[in-house]
Amino acid sequence: MDVEVSHKDISNSLRNLKDFVIKNYETVTAKQVRGKMEVDMKLPEGSLKPERKYIEKLLLALIEKHIAAEGPSNRSDEQQEQDSAAANQQVSVTEPKSKPKASKPSSKPIKEQERSKPAKEQKGSKQNDQKASKQRKPSKQVKKPVEGKKEHSRAIQKMQAMCKQATINIPPGVWQKARLGEQELQTAFEELLRKHDLAQNSSAQDVERARCTLATHRDLDGIDTSNIVSRSRRAAAPRINYALAAGNVASSDDSEADEEGSASDADSGLSEPAVDAEEGPGTRDSSPPANGRRTFTLDSDDE
Repeated sequence: MDVEVSHKDISNSLRNLKDFVIKNYETVTAKQVRGKMEVDMKLPEGSLKPERKYIEKLLLALIEKHIAAEGPSNRSDEQQEQDSAAANQQVSVTEPKSKPKASKPSSKPIKEQERSKPAKEQKGSKQNDQKASKQRKPSKQVKKPVEGKKEHSRAIQKMQAMCKQATINIPPGVWQKARLGEQELQTAFEELLRKHDLAQNSSAQDVERARCTLATHRDLDGIDTSNIVSRSRRAAAPRINYALAAGNVASSDDSEADEEGSASDADSGLSEPAVDAEEGPGTRDSSPPANGRRTFTLDSDDE
């Protein structure tokens, strides 16, 4: 909210600051006086800014009045000497140069005057004229050759190219080390690469990995990474260990083969006939008995 201040109040406030202005009239500024007036009138800062032209006018009038009242007798000797020197300089600058006296025109024509002069004088006058014309011509300023950029060592150039490939920003503090010497600059580059897990002899794959890492960091800059889920919230199916499954299948096949072998051995033991030592002349029944016992039939002589 703008505060309206009358010119009368401004004049009264400046009158209160008269001693301060007269004491520091050589160094005081209108802005300082305006700030003092705002404090004196208990106004917020910047309230008198719209009236700055009026305040400057009153301030200049007060200072000029003080200088006129002070007079030359009250001023110090140094100030009087400075004023006199400044006045002398102004007089020397503004004083017109004395005009050269116009030579009386000779009755003889110019060609006759030149002929009347000796040959040596004519040559000397021509040389003087040539020198004067050369002096009048403005001398061309010789431009200094532009110095090219200082070439650094191969190691520094290599690390600089590596930073460019990996999109690593080189801070200005690194280049300031060049004033101290090449070794300091090389050390600064090595420290910069070390921050990104790189070295002077890093491979192209390492540089590419650093570039991808920096690109990811730039993409995630300003993003809350705590809400990012790295995998699906649904429980993933367990991975199948095919090597273990193949081993279980092989072991089950072996066990089944062993069981079949034992069963076949048992069957073959039951089917073998029990031959008695005293087997008579008869025929053996080839069919196995139902009760597991073997019977023999003898051939009769009657048949």
